[in-house]
Amino acid sequence: MNPNTQATLSNSKHQTNKTKKSSPPIPLALVGLDVGYGYVKIALEDRIVTYPSVVSPIEPTSISLTLGDQSNVIDLEGQQYQVGEDAVTAAFRFQEQYDSWWVSPAYKALVAFASRHIPPGSYLVTGLPLHIYTVTKAQSQVQTLVRSILRAKRVDVLSQGIGAYCYVLKQYPDLHGCRIALVDIGMRTTELIGMSGAQFLPRLSGGLVVGIGTLLQKAAKTVSQKLGRTIDPYEIDWALRQVKPLHVRGTTLNHDDVNEILRSDFKDFVARIQQEMTRLWDNRASGFDEIVFCGGGSAVLKDAFKALYSNALFLENATFANVKGYLQYAQWQQHDTSTEPSMKA
Repeated sequence: MNPNTQATLSNSKHQTNKTKKSSPPIPLALVGLDVGYGYVKIALEDRIVTYPSVVSPIEPTSISLTLGDQSNVIDLEGQQYQVGEDAVTAAFRFQEQYDSWWVSPAYKALVAFASRHIPPGSYLVTGLPLHIYTVTKAQSQVQTLVRSILRAKRVDVLSQGIGAYCYVLKQYPDLHGCRIALVDIGMRTTELIGMSGAQFLPRLSGGLVVGIGTLLQKAAKTVSQKLGRTIDPYEIDWALRQVKPLHVRGTTLNHDDVNEILRSDFKDFVARIQQEMTRLWDNRASGFDEIVFCGGGSAVLKDAFKALYSNALFLENATFANVKGYLQYAQWQQHDTSTEPSMKA
């Protein structure tokens, strides 16, 4: 090769590298997405969005008085669906409470509705309950579906409990490298996760198909019989979490009233979780440096678990631990920070 030509190519390559360095690529939008059995939660870098995981198909012949307000309606595969809080009071809604519900129209509609908040081309992290996550096919199916509907550039799927663990490390940096026993109580499932630093401990972890949804359903039935009006479990949940009190025919039930109705059921539920914790970790979880409770169920049952595990750590904003952890994981991966854990259960 002519030396001058070689020099020209070298200089051209050098100029190209300089151009690349001076024009860095636009960073991806980072998003955490938690499609839960109770609520969908979206964690963006500047805000949190949440709505009930409720979907109601809109019949072509239905009469609507929304007067043009279509903010809660999504079009998917030729069908219109009402999504979120307004769908709670619909005459008919999907009741999706099974493991592989991501194949259902309801799950797809919930994800499609999230597109109003998630820009195309995002890097998105979502999750599955541990007992489902261990099935590789489930991970790939959810990954493909979410990427397609939301037009995401990249989708990672974690165990829900691992998402919560990422949030724990973000909130409590001193716990890096410690052995953590994490209890994540959701609407339908509960995860008991054992971690040693960034290492997932499979023999000290387990997923249960038990959540506070059964308690809310039972309380709703009890209150319905007492007050003579059909009560939705979401109304019980909102009263318990002090989102809004329950008003029925001149009677108002607040957090304390609903808590009293559920007191005996709380006791049985907590005993069930404690039994599984003892089986995995012994009665004191003596092999761990810290016990951490999170998830929407832990917020509702905090007093009951606090009486049993007085030194345990109860996360603030426990309801959003998973989705905030997904966002944190995406941030660690995006910045490729070697000091942060890169973990998958």
